[in-house]
Amino acid sequence: MATGAEPDAAAPLSPSWPMWLVCKSLCKKFPSVPQITTDEVDRLIKAQQGSEQSSEVLLLDSRPLEEHTVSHIPHSVRVEHNGDLSPALERICQESDTSRPLSVVAYCSLGYRSCVVAKRLQEELNKLQPPCTNRPISIYNLEGSLFKWANEGRAMIDDEGKKTTVAHPYTNLWGRLLRKDLHCWSKV
Repeated sequence: MATGAEPDAAAPLSPSWPMWLVCKSLCKKFPSVPQITTDEVDRLIKAQQGSEQSSEVLLLDSRPLEEHTVSHIPHSVRVEHNGDLSPALERICQESDTSRPLSVVAYCSLGYRSCVVAKRLQEELNKLQPPCTNRPISIYNLEGSLFKWANEGRAMIDDEGKKTTVAHPYTNLWGRLLRKDLHCWSKV
């Protein structure tokens, strides 16, 4: 970029140093869990909404109800990161168009709990003999999870289906990775 030139408004936002560090730490802790960027998930969601030929996307919100109530990505399914994953497994194994690949994307506030869910789902699907479906399935963790999604101003809704821009900050410490103006501890 030349000196004095305006920054490209369409350029993706770079994550802050602490967010980058958290994402890299999760990659090391969960090497078997592939990461998918917010841009890639946004493209997958838009492609699914616009075409019957695109891959299907299943979004899994692995945060507790109190966090999910404040905001979540539209059409996501809430699961407990340390609880029963059978609702998610049932959705994954539902027979539909087996020619369409399925991308399962787990997210939480920053990525730890969703990495746990993604790893558990990988293990559970590998145990199924015969496999529950012939369709190609990819399981991912959303890099930076909901905090990065919210910081980038992407679509979220509350538990009533209303558009929102705020997110539950999880804790005071980890909430520092969510823009301060987006903090909402509870839905009043």
